[in-house]
Amino acid sequence: MIGIMFQDRLNYRGDLTPVLRAACAAYGIGELSGHQIIETGYEDCNLKIETTAGNYLLKIFSKHRTANEIKRLLIVLERVRLYHIPAPRLYDASGNGILFRDPGTGLGMVCMDWIDGGTFFELKKTPNDAELRMVMSALVGMGEIELPDGTPPMHSEWDIRNLYEMFDRVKGFITNKDELELCNYALSEWDKVPVDCLPTAFCHADIIKQNCIRGNDGRIYLIDFSLADVMPRIQAASIIAYSLLYGNGNTLLENAAKTIAMYGEYADITDTERRFFPNYCMAAAAMEYLGSIKEKHIGGDFRPETDYLIQNGLDGMKSYAGCVAL
Repeated sequence: MIGIMFQDRLNYRGDLTPVLRAACAAYGIGELSGHQIIETGYEDCNLKIETTAGNYLLKIFSKHRTANEIKRLLIVLERVRLYHIPAPRLYDASGNGILFRDPGTGLGMVCMDWIDGGTFFELKKTPNDAELRMVMSALVGMGEIELPDGTPPMHSEWDIRNLYEMFDRVKGFITNKDELELCNYALSEWDKVPVDCLPTAFCHADIIKQNCIRGNDGRIYLIDFSLADVMPRIQAASIIAYSLLYGNGNTLLENAAKTIAMYGEYADITDTERRFFPNYCMAAAAMEYLGSIKEKHIGGDFRPETDYLIQNGLDGMKSYAGCVAL
């Protein structure tokens, strides 16, 4: 039985089994034998599908996604496949490209390979240097992607460049004085970043532990490209520093130094990028904290994952502030 919270993300309250059977037939992935909810993430309803041919992941789009948001994500996923970005293999539905829309319910979805292994969040680990280099290679590879004319634009309230807007929206929920002061300090550090002077590229934009899989085959796979867009390229790298490397025993500044150095092995990093990368990492941690506060107090999401993200952002801000004060 699918969790009530995740079912609420869909414009459908009935039994999903007929929908999943229809999807299996459309994607040609064998007959359905079982399914289970993936209890991470904040947008869609993701399920592990077990069939007579193997295991797959089915992403059923949320009722909150607009038609243009879905159109854009489909274009991005097609580009990820075209540019050979390390991601789970996508499947084509009969006659509709990668999108299948169930005729009985209207639910839209995409299907991809299930990767045996786990996200770094599930594994409670951080990537080693070899794995981190795979991530950096993928990040640089995504910078080559160009979206076709007519692709719908994307706006994300989680974009670090919207830090002030997110702060204004949730500051009333921050009752701890020290945490509020940390947020104000993060804003002051963000003010120093010359955002308009930074090189831009098409980026994943959300390479957190939940969106990076370590496969049992030794490979790294990126998932969840919903926020992918053109942005300052160090913005994507800053998320790696505060999230993907969170819990490795280093301070945020140490992880920032490690990340930008390794990124520089795959791309020519400017002096301006290097100088302001730590500030960007502080702002990224603040956005994680603030955005997760929003999900909890406005979105009503009280799952442990939300508390984890709040703590991740808070620890990052505390670490940065402690190091800079020394």
